[in-house]
Amino acid sequence: MVKKKDFEEDAPYNSASVVESLRSSWKMSEVAVAEDASKTYNKVRLVNKIGSRVKLPGSITGELYIWERSGAVVEVDERDAPVLLEKRLGDNACCGSGNKNFVFEIMEV
Repeated sequence: MVKKKDFEEDAPYNSASVVESLRSSWKMSEVAVAEDASKTYNKVRLVNKIGSRVKLPGSITGELYIWERSGAVVEVDERDAPVLLEKRLGDNACCGSGNKNFVFEIMEV
């Protein structure tokens, strides 16, 4: 605990001098948060089920994925896969329709 007597008698006792005294007597450390660039993520292979070229960015990574034709397989980051797998085509893409018209499916190895 810092006490008034710890300061020079002729120096004014104020909050700035207390803060400066604490800074000089304590070791202050800065915490830097950096993304671990060495961390790798698994890849998921997605097959294009529609009869055209598809070009979409990953919702998490921002990486651009391109399927050149129907049946094309592209490896995507596992973090992007859930959103890509929800992509649908056509008017009956929701609300309990029997044909969900999914654009992609996972290719089993």
